[in-house]
This record gives sequence, structure tokens and C-alpha cells, in this order.
Amino acid sequence: MDSDSIGGRIARLDLDAQIEVAVLKNSTENFKIENKRFRGSELDESEGAIVRCIYKGRGSIVSGNVDRESDIDGLINYAYKLAKNTGSDDFQRRFYGGRPAAATRTRIGGGKSTDFVERLIGGVNRVKNSKTLYSLNSVASKVSVVMSGANSFGIGGDMKAEISMLATEVISKDGSNQGTGSEYSESRNLDDIDVSDNLSSAFGIAKSMLGAKAAPTCNGQLLLDSRAAISFLGSFVSALDGEDVYKKKSFLGNMKNKGVAAKGVCLSEKAEVAGSLYNRSFDDEFVPTTSKDIVRYGVLKGFLHSMYSAEKMRSRPTGNDFSLTRGGISTVNLALRPGRYRFGDMLAKIKRGIYMIETGDEPNEATGDLSAMVSVGYYVENGKILYPVKETMIGANVLDMMRNVTDIGSDKRSMYGITSPSLLIENVKISGRA
Repeated sequence: MDSDSIGGRIARLDLDAQIEVAVLKNSTENFKIENKRFRGSELDESEGAIVRCIYKGRGSIVSGNVDRESDIDGLINYAYKLAKNTGSDDFQRRFYGGRPAAATRTRIGGGKSTDFVERLIGGVNRVKNSKTLYSLNSVASKVSVVMSGANSFGIGGDMKAEISMLATEVISKDGSNQGTGSEYSESRNLDDIDVSDNLSSAFGIAKSMLGAKAAPTCNGQLLLDSRAAISFLGSFVSALDGEDVYKKKSFLGNMKNKGVAAKGVCLSEKAEVAGSLYNRSFDDEFVPTTSKDIVRYGVLKGFLHSMYSAEKMRSRPTGNDFSLTRGGISTVNLALRPGRYRFGDMLAKIKRGIYMIETGDEPNEATGDLSAMVSVGYYVENGKILYPVKETMIGANVLDMMRNVTDIGSDKRSMYGITSPSLLIENVKISGRA
């Protein structure tokens, strides 16, 4: 089922309404390692559709499973009935034009793994008898997403993307001491993932966390490893969701064209990057993706809009609605421009602070306040890493953190469609032992 066939079904029904249909097919195969042993694979497949209808300014949205192509007709008719009889007037007035023609295709091909499971098992076998290795769990995934759609204006598109991932979590123990570590790798296909590097990195981090203790409570500096910086930037960008801004639920709501970061911070989005796993020609509403500045020399340039939020804020959709394929507003190929500082130079500048690799906590969306446990990190004093930390939290406001970025690293890492170097941030509250 492609955009041409969907568009044909919309045209044949000939309804006096605006109709848009998107069909999403997901296929995910997971290979699991649990407690250092291979536990087999699981395959999950699903296909569903979402239909939006506008009838004389009133709208409806319905979704359902699609077993046969003819099921699309039933969903369209149901959406039309709802819009006509009980539809909401809190809806965009029309579906925006200027989207890709049906001939536009995004194709991100993958490859079939031939020996990945053997390499995964072999990698586990090489480390499973290590003296301090207590637990090792990995999930490798092959994900395929196909989306096709069209609307009653004859606009549509097709997208196929494949990505492979390996996520590993390790617990290391030495007597009563325990440390945890994780690693994440992604590539076009499983054959390109270095299993040994992934497993040894997770194990190495876990071993380095043995003997962790609480850091002293103080106001200090925070050095974000590139992985932690990616998580931090993802939280910042999530606050740019136009719908949250419209509903006054975002701490960035009144900050357009104002300084939200240090002057050296330049954050941009590119619709296409050579070799990227996240290139998209259009979003899940078939609005073209665009390359744009998000923060330029510390100044916020704009928000990320779906068609709904764009109309509510009298703006234009920005091609960032990935509600079907990613669960909400998102970016493609987001990147923070690297700086000139080497990691060792930034570490040497820390008088008292934390070098953080990972936290699972996120800021309050409405206020930007962040109180985050340091999942993996180390206490630093006078430029030297002294020990790993536990029972230690960092506290600050995201806007303050962005404005207090003093150094941007020359390194970079890419995960989840975000590329970032390491960041050194001043004036962060560190809460540990008294």
C-alpha cells in the first residue's frame, strides 16, 4: 500500500470534506541477552492507519488496524461521519499545501544480518567469566518503519526507514561494592555494530563505578559527557513543542528571539545529512522537513510546529510532527556546533564538580527546573577525577544551565538523531553528603 493507492481510495469515495490518511507499518525483531545468556528473539509486527477529516471547519481524527487495503475506506467513512455530526471546531481549518508530491520518496535501506547473533553470543562468552561481572543484559533490535499517506488535495508521500540498535546494561560487583554501566550503539544494520566494543564499554563503565560514594554538597561545575549532553539537549528541544507553548506548558514559551543560552551555543537542524539514519523528507503530516537554526549564538529562533499548533499560533508548520513514528514533536539531525576545547582542558578547569555520563531524569516541562540523580558520574576536584559518585544529585534550571555553558568541546557523538560535543557548565547545585 503506497501513497498512490491511498490517494486513489480517497478520490473514489468523493466526500465533500478534506481527508488525510497515513498508514504506518512497524516491524521490530529483538535479540535478547538476559543474565549473560542468550534468550532467543522476538518479532513484533503491526500495521495501522490514522485518518483526519475536516468537514465545514469541524474536524475528527480516528485510527485503527489495517488488515486489508479496503479497511481504509471504513476508517475514512467513520472519520467523515464523526466530523459531520460531532466534530470539534478546535481543529486546523485546512490541510496545508506545499508538501511533497506523491512521487517523492524517502528510502533508507538496511541490510540483513548474517552472523550477528553468533557475534553477540561470542562477545558475551568472552566477558561472562570476568571476575567482577555480576550481570549483563543486552537487547539488539532491527526496526523497520514504512509510512505512506495522501490527502484529498493530491499530496502525499512514502517513507521507509531501517535502523539497528544494541543496548547493553552491566552490573559489576566486588564484594559489597557494586557499579552499573550501559552502552548504546546504532547503525544501518546489525552487521555494522561492533559488539565487542559495546559490551566492553558497558563493562568498563560498570567497573569504574565500583567504590562509589556521595559527593560533597556544594555549588560547582558540571562537565557533561557527549552522551549526557545529548540527553540534556533533547530535554531542551522538547520544550519547543508548539502545542505546549500555545497551552503555556513550556518554560520557553515567551523566549522567542531572546537569549536562552551562552553566546557560543549554536543549535541547528538539518533535513538531510550524508549517511544519517534519521534523514526524512517529510514529517508524519507530510509537511516537508527543513534545515533551520534553532538557537543561533545563544538566541532562540523559533518553535517546532505541527499543523495544529501552527494554526493556533498563526505560524507555519515546521515539519517536526512525528506523532506516528516517534510519539510526538521531534527533530531530524539536530546538532550542536562543536567548540575548540579538548576534554582534558575542560576537566582541568573544574575546581569542584561532577563529570557526568548519564542520568535518567528530565526537567519540569513548565518551569525548566531540573533535579537529576547522577546515574553514572565522578567527583572532580582541582582538575582530577577523585572517585565515582552515588546518592548524588545535580540541581539547576535548564535555562540557567544553557546560559552558563562556558566551554564547548571539540569532540562529538551522535545518538537518536542528535549530535553533541561535551559541555562544561558553571554554577550547578551538587547535593550529596553534608
